[in-house]
Amino acid sequence: FPCLLQDTVTLDFLLGNLKQKIIDTRFFLVLDDVWADDNGDWEDLQAVLKHGKPGSKILVTTRKVSVANTLSCSSGLIYHLSSLPDEDCWSILKQFAFVGKDQLSQQNRETLECIAERISTKSKGLPLVAKDLGHHLQKSEARLWNDINDKELCNLAVWERVVCSLFLSYHDLPRSRIRDCFLYCVIFPKGLQIWRDNLIRHWIGQGYLAPSGNVKREDEVEATGREFFQHLASCSLFQDFVEEDGAGIVACKMHDIIHDLVQYLTSKDFVMKEVNRYEMKFQLPSNDARHLTVILEPYFPLSIEGGSKLRSLSIFSALGTRVVTDKSLHQLFEKSPCLRVLDLGMNNSCDDLIPEISSKIGDLIHLRHLNLFCCKMIHRLPDTICQLHDLLSLDLHGCSRLGKLPDGLGNLINLRYHCKSGLR
Repeated sequence: FPCLLQDTVTLDFLLGNLKQKIIDTRFFLVLDDVWADDNGDWEDLQAVLKHGKPGSKILVTTRKVSVANTLSCSSGLIYHLSSLPDEDCWSILKQFAFVGKDQLSQQNRETLECIAERISTKSKGLPLVAKDLGHHLQKSEARLWNDINDKELCNLAVWERVVCSLFLSYHDLPRSRIRDCFLYCVIFPKGLQIWRDNLIRHWIGQGYLAPSGNVKREDEVEATGREFFQHLASCSLFQDFVEEDGAGIVACKMHDIIHDLVQYLTSKDFVMKEVNRYEMKFQLPSNDARHLTVILEPYFPLSIEGGSKLRSLSIFSALGTRVVTDKSLHQLFEKSPCLRVLDLGMNNSCDDLIPEISSKIGDLIHLRHLNLFCCKMIHRLPDTICQLHDLLSLDLHGCSRLGKLPDGLGNLINLRYHCKSGLR
């Protein structure tokens, strides 16, 4: 209903106007992008809406499962929407991109439609992004459309609007520790399945789950990690869930555009580096970088400069094969003494070529989580691993050639490790 809002308008005034409009009337009300999930915030509005006729309908859209649970009369009335298919994003973009372009010849229009359809894939299934891209094309000269197609979304003028919209989800997170945990997820490359338990061990390794000076039992810390993971999942910050009976959500992915947002927010501390086969060494863009993910094609560089303050290193292969030599690991451990998390098992489906772990790993005295998941070529662990007295978790699942653990491993009283059946 039309109502001219002024600074002096009160909630009682608005509710009174709404009551007059719907009383004894069947209505259809849309509440879009709702955030309030406290029952008390809705009592006055619910009382007014009861004055409508039976058969009235209310449609609520939200990013938060807690809002849906608060406002829905039945779980059967909650619909979880997935990303739109490319053809639907193209349909949305087209509605806006060609406004005012009726004078185009048939040939020129067909050419521009081909370009615009490719641009629509940048929306990654998000209708708001498709709409903004359409507006951007509508205001841009046709000769610039190819340039727009060649750019990443984060380098386009619409990116600021996208950030403002998505930032609401980040800002709504209730505690700084949950925000830290969410931002940390950027270490996982786009499209990679994120396994909950490995992610929680990363969080524990970085100290995100237990505030400074607050000593918690191990089971309490892990329970906090599962609580944080579930909260992020319920806020539409994760997608493509894998669920198991009795365990709930055990894996997920992060939407590409959400990933871009987190990279935008963390560009100083988090670095993701693609290394081609001829790149034998590289310099980190900042000596203050704390977290590094290396995407190999397929060789790991012999030297990484500027990594003295790194607290995590994760290695991922884009080609399905990783070649990480003992020499390169030796230099890495020597130059990155502050590592708390070392993840060499990030993509567990590749043919692994990590033949052994350098004995220099014993110098990583701050290391808390070591993931060697499916490092199939490793046949032994160096005895120096027994010097890692802060080590909390060691994942050896899938290390099929590993026959025996170092004798002194039992002296690591903080260690909780996972091993395959038959490992001695």
